[in-house]
Amino acid sequence: METLRLQVIHNNNKLLLESFQNIECCDFRNCFFENIRIENKLFLGCHFNSIIFKNVVLKNCIFKGCFCSDNDYTIILNNSLLKDNLIEYSNLNFKMGEYDISYKYWNNEISNLLCKSIDKENIQRYDAVQELLKLKIKDIYLPLSVILLDKEWEIKTLYINSLLDIDEKIDFIGKENIFNAIYTLLNDPNGIVLSMVTSFIRKYNPPLMLIETLMNTHLKKIYSLEEKEILEGIRIWHRVLELNKSYHDLCLFDKSIEQFNKLLIYANNSIKIEVLNLSKKLDSYKILEGIIICLNNKDFEIRQEALNVISYFSKPLPIETYIMLFDDPIAQVREQCLLTTFYNGYINDQKVQKIINRDLVLQKKLKEIQKNTSED
Repeated sequence: METLRLQVIHNNNKLLLESFQNIECCDFRNCFFENIRIENKLFLGCHFNSIIFKNVVLKNCIFKGCFCSDNDYTIILNNSLLKDNLIEYSNLNFKMGEYDISYKYWNNEISNLLCKSIDKENIQRYDAVQELLKLKIKDIYLPLSVILLDKEWEIKTLYINSLLDIDEKIDFIGKENIFNAIYTLLNDPNGIVLSMVTSFIRKYNPPLMLIETLMNTHLKKIYSLEEKEILEGIRIWHRVLELNKSYHDLCLFDKSIEQFNKLLIYANNSIKIEVLNLSKKLDSYKILEGIIICLNNKDFEIRQEALNVISYFSKPLPIETYIMLFDDPIAQVREQCLLTTFYNGYINDQKVQKIINRDLVLQKKLKEIQKNTSED
């Protein structure tokens, strides 16, 4: 079974719990689950404040680095079974009718700070996380890992920066799982978080298999019907390609290439532009079908950008692929066609020279290109 990682869990999502064996750095706060068997699961670094189980079997599970606050924030078990579970490095409080069952690994000081780390007030959360990290208790990272879901970038970066600063050789509970959660933040919309995650990946150089899993996880975004989701998915491909050249082939698996071609054919212009920009980095003929169709798009910006992409191919396309755009009614497209032809090494082709000789716009543009090239 796959791993569910860094998610906010919603009420009674039975399918979700049944589909995943490992559940890491997830937020179960204020959830309600009814009529479900939760067996043989591994919960790592999850928060369980104010969660209610009704007619639930919770059996043979491992809770490691998990947390819930005291008193009114306990895990309530109504007509439910709690049996043969292993609880380590965790503070968890179960209430079964008149009985309270408490597992308390962390002392009062740390427990109070962990409570404040999920406070409603931003400043309370920030201060609590800062204080916990100052204690330099290496095993605190796992119960604190849910803050990677925090909406405030300052809080997330506090946590990530602390991990960037520690010695790579230091081991702690849930280290690999926490790192995997941080890698998933490549889709974070905040530039500062993204920059820090990028530094984190470059420092720890995760295995190719992990990056491949990340790409597959985000594949559904580029298949979405929502423009925002599609653009987020495309940005993941951009970011992975920028990280390391060794990740290039991972970005070219069949399902993604098939969808990128479809987006270039059927999507709106803003999505097409993003896919075309990505194509410059992909440098692959696999996406050529969509690019060629864009050469005939009714909007000149798309034709122009498709020509621009062609100039980025390490193996130039035949001039016949795009020579017809020298006759485009829009000057910017003809100029881009000339630029692409120049970079692809076809500028001295007889057919190209005849076209240039009859077009004053192209003659002027060619002189400009040659001047800029000689200065470089």
